[in-house]
Amino acid sequence: VPAPVDEPLRAAMAAVARRAGVQRLELVPSAVAAALAAEDEFPDELASAGTLGVLEMSGLSSSLTVLAKRPEGAEGGGGGWVWEVAASHRQHGVGGESLDGALVEHLVRGFREAHGIDLSADHLALVRLHEASEAA
Repeated sequence: VPAPVDEPLRAAMAAVARRAGVQRLELVPSAVAAALAAEDEFPDELASAGTLGVLEMSGLSSSLTVLAKRPEGAEGGGGGWVWEVAASHRQHGVGGESLDGALVEHLVRGFREAHGIDLSADHLALVRLHEASEAA
C-alpha cells in the first residue's frame, strides 16, 4: 500500500480482504516492499545502509518515502533488521504523465528548431511521440 495511506483506509482494505476469505493479511507500505526487493537484488550495497529513499511515480502523482532500518523485535533481539517509514510525501499532479508531456514538448520543440516543422498540429506524430516517451 502507499505509505501515506491513513488508518481508516487500511482498516477498510483489511475488512475487504476478510470478506474475500483472506486468512492472513499483512499490509506493507509499497516503499518497504521496494526496499526488501532491493535488498534481494543488491545485498552488499544495502547491507550497511541505515536509511533509504524510495521514489515512486505513478501516472498522476509521485511520492518520496524515507525508510529507516531498525533492529527487528521490540527489544532488538530478533537478530535481523526491518525497514520502517520515517517520512513520506506524495505530490499529486507530478507523475509519469506530466513527465511524458514535458518530454513530448521538448521533442516537438527540438524537431521544430532542427527541421522547421511544427509537429504540434500533427495528431499522429504526437501519439507516436507519447508512445515513445512512455516506452522510454
